[in-house]
Amino acid sequence: MKGIAKSTDTREEVKKESSSLVIFTSEEKNGDAIVFSDEKRVSEYNLDKQGKKEPDFSAFYELAALLDMSVEETLDRCCMFQVRNLMGRLGKVIIRYNVTSDEISKILHNTNLLKTSEVLISPAYLPTCKKIIEKRPEINQNTGIIVDFPFGESSFKSKFLNVKESVKAGVDSVTVMLPTMLFEKNMQKELKKQARKIGKVRGVERGIALSVMDIEKENVKSAIKIIEKTKVNFITLVFGNVTEIELKERIKAVLSGKNKKKIKVLANVDTCKGVTELIKLKVDTILTPYADDIGKELLQRFKIQSVKLK
Repeated sequence: MKGIAKSTDTREEVKKESSSLVIFTSEEKNGDAIVFSDEKRVSEYNLDKQGKKEPDFSAFYELAALLDMSVEETLDRCCMFQVRNLMGRLGKVIIRYNVTSDEISKILHNTNLLKTSEVLISPAYLPTCKKIIEKRPEINQNTGIIVDFPFGESSFKSKFLNVKESVKAGVDSVTVMLPTMLFEKNMQKELKKQARKIGKVRGVERGIALSVMDIEKENVKSAIKIIEKTKVNFITLVFGNVTEIELKERIKAVLSGKNKKKIKVLANVDTCKGVTELIKLKVDTILTPYADDIGKELLQRFKIQSVKLK
C-alpha cells in the first residue's frame, strides 16, 4: 500500500501525486472496509466493528515523499534503524579456538554493518583484528578483550600485564576474569584490591567478569556491591550452558535493578526473545557468540534489503 486517503460515505476523488508517494483513489464504503486503490486496487483500510479506523499511517507515506524515496525503501530504512538500536545492546564474542583471519574479517564486516556494541575477543585474536581494521578503515567497530577466560585462575600479575599490553595495542575495553575464590566472604579484601587496580587503568573502558553459575547468589550480590565502589566501568556476569529460562531466573536472583555500574551478561543467547527478556531485566549489554546470527535473523524477518551481510 503506497497511500491512505481520508474516507467519506460518498465517493471522493483524491489527486494522485507523481512523486514516489502515490495517493490512491478512494472508493465508497463497502461493508466493514473502505477500499483505497489505483487501477490495480492494491489495498484495503479496515474498520473495526465500531467503525473505528486502524492506526493511521499517512505520516509514514508523507515521510517517503519528503525523502523522495519509495515507500518500500523508507520502510526498509526505518526497520534497519530499529534493528541497529537493538543490535547496539549486543556484543559478538570470539573466544573459541582456531578462528581463522577470514572468519574474523567476515565477523567484523557484519557486526560493523549491524552496529553491534562491541566485539569481545580473546587477546590472541587482537593482532588479527587490528590488522583487518587497519586495512579496512570503513570498519568502525569497538573491540574489547577478555583476559583469562573462562576460569580467571592465572596470577593477577600476569593478567594485569596482559591488560597493559592490550591497552598499548589499542583496544577499546578490557574485561578481567577473576577466579571464583575471590568472591568468598573471606576474600573480599583481595577482591577490592584487584578491582581497584583494574579500575585505575586509563584510556579504555574497564570491567570485571565473574562466573555466576559457580558462586552463591549472596556472594555475587556482595561482590557487585564491592565492585560498584571502585572505578571499573562495568561488571560482566558469565554463564555457562544454561537455558534462557534458567538464565533469566539467575539474573533476577542477583540483580537489584538499581545497579550503579553497567551490567553485561556473557551467555549463549541465540534468540531475539532471549535478548528482549534480558533487556527487560535492565541488562545493559548481552555478549553472545550468536550476535551476528541474531542480526541476520532480524534482517530476514523484516525483509531488509539495504544491508548485505556476508
